[in-house]
Amino acid sequence: MTATADPARAVRVLVPRGGRPGRELAAALAAAGLEPVTAPLISFRDPDDVAPLRAGLSRLADGAYGWLVLTSERTVDALVDHGLGEVPARTRVAVVGPSTGRRARAAGMRVDVTPEWDRTATGLLAALRDEPPATAFAPRSSIARPELVEGLRGAGWTVDAPDAYVTETARSLPDDAAEVDVVVLTSSSTAETWVRVAPAGSSPVVVSIGPRTTETAATLGLTVAREAATPDVPALVAAVQAALDDARARPHRQAGTAAPDTDERHTP
Repeated sequence: MTATADPARAVRVLVPRGGRPGRELAAALAAAGLEPVTAPLISFRDPDDVAPLRAGLSRLADGAYGWLVLTSERTVDALVDHGLGEVPARTRVAVVGPSTGRRARAAGMRVDVTPEWDRTATGLLAALRDEPPATAFAPRSSIARPELVEGLRGAGWTVDAPDAYVTETARSLPDDAAEVDVVVLTSSSTAETWVRVAPAGSSPVVVSIGPRTTETAATLGLTVAREAATPDVPALVAAVQAALDDARARPHRQAGTAAPDTDERHTP
């Protein structure tokens, strides 16, 4: 990693998201003395057919659902963009993690269920298994994994799960992102895209937002130096700093191949 060889140069960290999430991560990295390089590896757009999503929002407003299930901050933003009103009092709200919960509250919702440990769709499914079967509105990404919706349906739930947004992946990197010292992976999609667009011979330190992303990265041949303790901006910045400390302590290790320390978080 070139940053450790030249401490006078700011460490360049690739931020793989644009929009508000990218700005928040970039600002936090800059505040920590790092140089963020924003190069969205994924972007979002409306589905080609928004009618199913809007029909679900109409049913939600009418009180037809016992649950609203939210699996990302982007899902909350998409619902707001398409006219989300007040969620009826009878409808309980489940979110995949604290960041999504904060976005939901900012949009005027209360949050009833958040997984305690596993902040993934699988963890959310586990958190809802003790609830009696109900009718749920679970809008999601066009490339969302099926485990949550299929698991709820298998448990007797009736689930409407229209696409809330379409995830698109980058085809190349901008020139100013070709040389970075650290790459932050915020989802499995960003890991998959990074492997496809990374410059030949590049070996930045890799930091992951959580276990699912780390697992995907490993299947793609990437070695994750550090994994965020929780899937949020402060934990990501802390993981970047810890990964840099690891690299500086082991200057003769090949960049990007530092083994996790024994105190690294493991998914229960």
